[in-house]
Amino acid sequence: MADRASRTRKRQPVLATWNARRCNDIASSRERMARSRTDNKRQA
Repeated sequence: MADRASRTRKRQPVLATWNARRCNDIASSRERMARSRTDNKRQA
């Protein structure tokens, strides 16, 4: 039981960075989509 708790504690920072990276990816892709949409409006 104790070693399982320490194992999850070791994994926690990895999960935190992975979640942050995924959130950044989602935000950047949304930004890119919004930017391309405004570019299309400008061209029309």
